Formats: sequence, structure tokens, C-alpha cells
Amino acid sequence: MKIAEINKLAKDTLDRLKQQKYFEKAKKIEESIFDNKNGFNKAFYWGCQDKLNWISGEIRIAYAELKALQDTYTSVRKVELLQNKKCIQVNGKIISLSREPGNDLLTEFVSSEITSLVSIIILLYHWMHRIQDSILVCRNHTYGSGLGQ
Repeated sequence: MKIAEINKLAKDTLDRLKQQKYFEKAKKIEESIFDNKNGFNKAFYWGCQDKLNWISGEIRIAYAELKALQDTYTSVRKVELLQNKKCIQVNGKIISLSREPGNDLLTEFVSSEITSLVSIIILLYHWMHRIQDSILVCRNHTYGSGLGQ
């Protein structure tokens, strides 16, 4: 896949999630949890948890697909660079390539080619953790207080 196609796929994935209003829905649920005055209403928290689990699942699928694409592209591109070049130019400086597996400079160079993909993966990762925190709040209100019994 070409770099432009990879970045477009990432943007299209994010647009699809936005069109489905997953982020908006998650934010509204978070606000309703925060605004809830009755900390003992287990039905409320279970309902929020179910919705958040569903939204989280959709975001996780998109994240996993894009992360796999990033990992594949990065691996293939690193091999390609190491086979065909002994150095690369980064910000006007010539950098010698090493064959070390943990070559951070090479990883950064390859990541710079797919910036939209990388940015969207970071955004989805943030949302997964944000939603997970809200799910934990729901669980604490239902199970942590003995209400789930």
C-alpha cells in the first residue's frame, strides 16, 4: 500500500467512527455519570457500562486494524530501507542506518511517512482508555459498593 493510501484509510476510519457518533455518545455517557446524583442506582450504571462496552468494542476494532497496518508498514519499510540504503536524510542531516532491531531513528523516520495513521492510532488509544476509565467508574458503583449482589 502506498503512503497516501495508508493515511487516507486512517482518516476514513476516523471519519466513519465520527459519523457513527461513537465519541460524542461516549462523552455524553461520561457526562451523565459525572452528573448522576444517585450513586446507588445500579440499573443506571449497568446501562452506562453496557453502552460504553459496545462503543469501546467498535473503537478497539478500528484501533487494532490500524495498529496492524502501522506495524506491517513499519516492518516492511524498515527492511526495504536497510536493504536499499546505507543512510537517509532527516531534517537536512544525513543519518547512517544501522541494522539494530531497536533503531529508534529509523522507526521515527518511517513513522514520519505515515503521520495521519500514527496520529489517529494515538487518538483511538486515548479514547479506549478514557472509556475504560468510565467503565471502571460504573463497575465501582455497582460491584464495589455491594450493589451488584
